[in-house]
Amino acid sequence: MERNNERLEVILQNLGDALGKGDLTVKEVLQILSVKVNLVLLILLSLCAFVALPGITIIFGCLIIYTAVRMVMGKSLWLPKKVLAMKAPNKFLKVVASKGVFLINKIKKFTRPRCRFVLANPFMKIFNGVLIILLGLTMVVIPIPFAAFFSAASVFLLCIGLLEDDGLFVMLGYLMCLITVGAEFGIGMFVEKSRGK
Repeated sequence: MERNNERLEVILQNLGDALGKGDLTVKEVLQILSVKVNLVLLILLSLCAFVALPGITIIFGCLIIYTAVRMVMGKSLWLPKKVLAMKAPNKFLKVVASKGVFLINKIKKFTRPRCRFVLANPFMKIFNGVLIILLGLTMVVIPIPFAAFFSAASVFLLCIGLLEDDGLFVMLGYLMCLITVGAEFGIGMFVEKSRGK
């Protein structure tokens, strides 16, 4: 069944429903996430980073980097067969899917195809992918409590814009990236001053 145009809230609702019926493997989760698996997975990972404990965000940062690299290469997600056969963290994913549906339903009335000049240029596609990789790196190399929230918010906005062909949301993602840089720099300076006392 072709699912290119299936909306994100429907995909997340399907994931939540499937998780409610029993344990799923990683492969089954990826199949539910549709043919746009890279973008949908990046959105899901950014939502995971929102609700995860500060130290655990490093794991999600690594997963975001890997997924974004595959996206820039124009390839679908690849995982070893042993990983695909593993049980997914179903309880955690169920919470994330539920919160994701709630959040997407709140913002979906603001998303629509527009400002496509931001998306049409092949260079911008690579730029957006590289930017997501850098945001993932900030989650890994700057393990400051709650700083990952800003990086995750940037990834979320960028990927929502790319998934919905909404250039305005992509530009909001760029703005959030600037806020992320400022916030993480400010948090880093505060931590350094605190250590110096």
